[in-house]
This record gives sequence, structure tokens and C-alpha cells, in this order.
Amino acid sequence: MEERDKNRMSSVKKLLVFTPFLCFLVFFYMLPLAFLIGNTSLTDFLSILGDEYILRLLYGTLGQALLSMLLTLLLALPVAFFFARYSFKGKRILEYVLLTVFFIPAFTIAEGLIVLLGDNGIINVFLSSLLGTGEPVIKILYSMWAVVLAHVIYYVPLATLILEQGFSSVDQDLVDAARVFSGSSLRTFKAAYLNTLTPYFVAASLLVFAFSFITYSTPILVGGKFTTLEVEIYATKFRPISSSIALMQLSLTFLISIMIILFREKLFAKPSAGYPAEEPVSRLFSKPSGVLLVVYVALIYVFELAPMAIPVVKPFLEAGYGSLNVFKDLYSFKFGFGLSFNDIFLQSLAIAIVTSTVSVFLSIVIVWSSKILGGLFEKTMSILMVLPLTISRSSLALAMLLSYGFGITRLYGSWVLMVLGQSAVIIPLAVRVIEASWSRVVEEYREAANVHGASVFFRLIRVEIPLVLPTLLASFLMAFSSSLSDFTFSTFFSTLNLMTLPVAVNILIDSRRLSLALALTSLITMLVIIVETLGSQLSRERLRVI
Repeated sequence: MEERDKNRMSSVKKLLVFTPFLCFLVFFYMLPLAFLIGNTSLTDFLSILGDEYILRLLYGTLGQALLSMLLTLLLALPVAFFFARYSFKGKRILEYVLLTVFFIPAFTIAEGLIVLLGDNGIINVFLSSLLGTGEPVIKILYSMWAVVLAHVIYYVPLATLILEQGFSSVDQDLVDAARVFSGSSLRTFKAAYLNTLTPYFVAASLLVFAFSFITYSTPILVGGKFTTLEVEIYATKFRPISSSIALMQLSLTFLISIMIILFREKLFAKPSAGYPAEEPVSRLFSKPSGVLLVVYVALIYVFELAPMAIPVVKPFLEAGYGSLNVFKDLYSFKFGFGLSFNDIFLQSLAIAIVTSTVSVFLSIVIVWSSKILGGLFEKTMSILMVLPLTISRSSLALAMLLSYGFGITRLYGSWVLMVLGQSAVIIPLAVRVIEASWSRVVEEYREAANVHGASVFFRLIRVEIPLVLPTLLASFLMAFSSSLSDFTFSTFFSTLNLMTLPVAVNILIDSRRLSLALALTSLITMLVIIVETLGSQLSRERLRVI
């Protein structure tokens, strides 16, 4: 009888520990998506499957995602090989500089392309003067190719990070043996590199494709007449048809997420039995191919950093006193319903702080509960936390608008709705970062606490949290910068008296006030870079996305 009571009590405790993760799934995903499905008419859903306009949007979205994926991987492969194979002073700093492009707001890259490739952009003015054409030479802005170019710039650092891990996993003994027996570089690559690199190549391909497929801010800013399913969901958000489009997009991105999870469980990150080797970078200069590789990497850095740097520095490079006037004009600009820059900045700051606090707190509880239960639950939690990373943001935003904005609660126009939306996509990434650090908490400390009769809560507060505190602070800063630069939920949930900084940037661009938009983008980007740099100093965890 006592044994049965103990088992029952143990089951109750497990259920209580499981509750935080269950609540996250229910309130942030399952309930909103249930409202989305309930709001979708079967007739409308079936009709869009044969609608010529929707199919054209689908093919365009798929096409630009495939092109973005292929070009990104082609550009990233040599850079990944360079960083994995050669060692030199300042290598980690150089890698971090490249990865910074992936962490800045996507609209920074889009504005950089506007400044570079617009009719009066820097590159077109230079080429027009050089060739004497008197008109723009490069005319890809406001088209699908501008969207693809922005994606390539944005995702090359991510692909490089993943592929570098692949090259670093190659067994150097196998490479040396292959060189001896194969007699050619191609055969050496097939024998030594291909099998090891394939999982990482597929991982990078799936992620770049998934992120490009759910693109939102980029086509809005530089796509012109070219648009995507994500943008169409926003454009029709107050029309019945939007639920059907969102459900279709949600289904497609859910299938992509399932593919990523299945691949992750079966193939990704198998450890190498051998050892990687790095050579001094000076050896590259002893042969022409090595010199070409160094030049290529240098050109990639120019390609990556120019669109990021120009929106940041251009407002400060204006002649004389005018640069200060730009920021003064920005401060005095009225964004709607009397909202000033100061109002929007304070709203964005408050939302970012609350979002970061909620995200880190829930992430701690979820990770802690998974470590207590362990086994199947821990593995299930880890798998399910991959799903939201590539899910359609516009579909989730519409689902939250239907459920919490106008359904169960009337939160439309409230900062609470924006916090819910941003937290839904930040928490999974924060969980993965915290989980990696928590897994390395020395087991002896836990056992010592247990020997002295410490409860799980005492162990959590006095042992485990202090050991992972740097990672928790880094996760808070990551969540803060993600919230500050969020574009999707901000545009869906903003009203005349509730607005964030990215929405203000979009308003300035639509108002043809590009100088003010660049000034505001410069401030946002610098703030995000500072916050991300502080976070990277606090935590040594490498970015984990799958």
C-alpha cells in the first residue's frame, strides 16, 4: 500500500514538473493554432489550393528560397574550409565579425542594399560615372533577386558556422591516407570529406531554405512587386482568406520542421573517431590556389560587411552639422497619433525587457524540469523545441491575433500581445542555449547537494543556477536584442499608439524619409551589436539551431 502511494506521489510530482513545458506548448502554440484552424473555412482552404494568384505566390516563395539556399552554400563552403583548416592570430575575432551579420536586424541588410543598389545608390552612381551611361547599371532592387541577395548576405555566416563544424570533424588521418592512395584532389574529397560533410551540408541547406521560405521583412522592404506567402498573410490579416493562407503556410513549414527533426536525430553531428588538424595560414601563400582562397575570403567579408556597415555609418558621414540635424529631425518626427521617437523608444525598451525576462524565466523552468525528469521527457523536449525555430512567423502572429487579440482576450493594441508573440519564438532558442550549458554542470556538485539532503529547489537556486549564470545573462541579452529587432510580430500587433522601433523604420521608408530611416536603423543596429557582443563575452556557447 505504501509502495503504491509512493508511486502515485511520484507520478504527481512528475506531472507538476512537466506542467511548465506543457503550458508553454498549450498557451503559446496549441491554443492559438486551434483558433486559426477553427477560423478557417474548408471551402476557402480548398479554393486557395487551386487559386492562380496563391499558387504563383507559393512558387515564387519556393523559388527564391531554393536560389537563396544554393547561392548561400556555394559562397559559404570555401570560407568554412578556410576557418576549419587554417589557424592564425585573431581567427575567433574574425569569425565573430562574420557571425555578427546574422545577428543584426534583417532590415539593416535591406536598407544597405537600398543605399548601395538604388537608382542613386553608391554602386550605381559609381558605375554610371565610370561607364558614362547616365542611368543605373544594376537594376535588381525591388525584385526577387534583391530578396535573394539579401538572404545570401544574411545566411552565409550561418552556413559557414555549420559547415566549419563539418570540416573540423574530418579525420585528418583519413585525409592523409586518401592523398597518398587517390592521387587527385577530387578523389581525396570523395574519400575523406564527402561522408563526413554530408550531414552538415544537408543541415545548412535545410536551415537556409527554411529561414528563406519564411522571409517577411526583406520582401516588404526590397521585394517591390515580388511578394511571398508570409507577406500575403499580413496583407490580408483582417480578411477571412488570411486564415486559409496562414494554415497552408503553417502546414508547409511544419513539414520542413519535421524533416529537420528527423534528419537531426538520424544523421547530424556524429562524432569523428579521428582528429582534425589546422595548418598555419602562412602555408596558403606558398601556392596560387592558397592565395586565391585568401583573396576570396577577403572579398566575402567585403560582400558581407558593406551592407551592414553602410546603414550604420552613413548618417554620421553626412557633411558638417547636417549629420546632427538628421538625428534631431528623427527625434522630432511624429510617427502617428502623436507618437514621438522618445515614446517609441521607451515602448520598445519596455517590451524588450519584459520579453527577455519572461523568456529566460520560462526557459530556466523548462530546462530544469527536463533535467529532473530526464530520459524520454528530456529528449522529447529537446526535439519539440526545434519545431518553432522554422515555423511560419506570420501564421503564428495571425493565430495569436485571432486567439488573444480578438478571441479569448482582447489584447490587440496591448504590449502584452507583443510580448507573447516575441516570447513564443525566443524561448525555443534560449532553451537550446541554456540546455547546452546546463548539461555541463558538474555532476559532483549535484551529488554533493543530494548527499547533504538538499531539495531539488535548494539545488536549483544554490547550485545549478549559479553555475550557469553567465549563460543565463547571455540568453537575456540575446532575447533583448531579438525583441528589439523583431519585425514580424511588431508589424502585426502595432497600432496608432503602440509601436516599436522596427515599425518606425518601415514607416520612415514608406514616407520616403530614407535619411531618417538610416539614422534610426543605425541606432538600432549599434545597440544590437553592443548587446550581442556583451552576450558573447558572458557565454562561450556556440550557436545551436538544430
